[in-house]
Amino acid sequence: MFGVSIPELIIVGVVCLIAFGPDKLPELAKTLGDLTAHLRKASDTLRRDFYRELYPPLPDNPLTQAKRELQAVSNDVKATFTSGNLAYGDPPPERITNCQTAKATEGSESQKKEEPTA
Repeated sequence: MFGVSIPELIIVGVVCLIAFGPDKLPELAKTLGDLTAHLRKASDTLRRDFYRELYPPLPDNPLTQAKRELQAVSNDVKATFTSGNLAYGDPPPERITNCQTAKATEGSESQKKEEPTA
């Protein structure tokens, strides 16, 4: 451990015992432990901040955004049907309507592309 052998640690311990006395030694050890914990926490925070600056989070790709939107629509549908607010024949909630109109416009665009122009 840092190039210090067991006999050298014993000598350091005896010198600390003589210098600070048996009454102050436990208090000194507790203070040293608190200082070590504080320094470790500070170094972890510094390392984490440095890593965040060096490697910023990647932007969401379109598939992740689409998955998030579909999950939100799914949650809305589940909440609507479990709450009993939607009866047969009622118009669907706005988010679902927007999703369906987007699909309809995409479908009509693909049909237009398939039609040969003379």
